[in-house]
Amino acid sequence: MKKICIALSVFIFMLIKSADAQKNGYVIGLNNDTVHCYVELNRWLAPQYKSPLDEKFHKIKTKYLNGYHIAGDRYYYTVKSVGKKQKKQFVAYIERGKIDFYYANVPYSKERYMAYNAYWYVAKGEDPLQLILMQEDWLFPKKGRKILYDMLNDNQALASEFNNDKKFDFYSVRSYIQRYNLAAVKQ
Repeated sequence: MKKICIALSVFIFMLIKSADAQKNGYVIGLNNDTVHCYVELNRWLAPQYKSPLDEKFHKIKTKYLNGYHIAGDRYYYTVKSVGKKQKKQFVAYIERGKIDFYYANVPYSKERYMAYNAYWYVAKGEDPLQLILMQEDWLFPKKGRKILYDMLNDNQALASEFNNDKKFDFYSVRSYIQRYNLAAVKQ
């Protein structure tokens, strides 16, 4: 009976440790070293982290880190250069493959409060990110469609289907990228 109690205690301890580890996220340093720590968004939706030994949070900045992950979030955030000025910023990987699909929350000031616009980018291989969708009012449907069509073009059947599809929103874009990446893996 004593052995069963000890084994059960060890098992419960391991479950508690495992659950505690699930609460934590991680940050990736400039040397691609992973540090497991507590990662969260502050009230301004800016990411911050602290290790179990720290008492205060530290801002997650692109000049010090290559990426981060918040426990419970489905996305991993990485540093990419975006926009005309190629400013380094954290973007979330939505899809990874031959064509990568990214998401970024871009802050702007609106009267007396901070607001955010969602921007979606695509990149093929090591090419720079290209903006294809914006949340506010989908400013780039024609340009975004052309960018994605050009990327899909080496899969003629899928590119033709995309070209005939009138929908151009987050879900349809993601679906075409997923299908393209799946077909690329099968080749």
